[in-house]
Amino acid sequence: MGRYVAKRFVYMLISLWVIATITFFLMHALPGDPFTDTKKLPPEIIANLKAKYNLDKPLIVQYFGYLKDVARGDLGLSLRYRNRT
Repeated sequence: MGRYVAKRFVYMLISLWVIATITFFLMHALPGDPFTDTKKLPPEIIANLKAKYNLDKPLIVQYFGYLKDVARGDLGLSLRYRNRT
C-alpha cells in the first residue's frame, strides 16, 4: 500500500510540474507584456516594473524563479485579498 501511495505522489508531482511549465510558457507566448497594454506609462516606470517582476531577465532565469516561487507557495498578489498578501 505504501508503494502505491508513493507512486501516486510522484505522479502528482510530475503532473503539477507539467501544468506549471505549460502555464509559464503559454503566458510567455502571448504577444506584448502586462505593462504596455494597460496604460500609457513612462518608460522608466515600465523598466522598474519589469525589474520588480524579473521580466527583464532571460526566459530560463524567469522559469526557474517561477518554479521556486510555486514550490514555496508564493503565487503572487491576490486579486481578492489585496491587503492580506
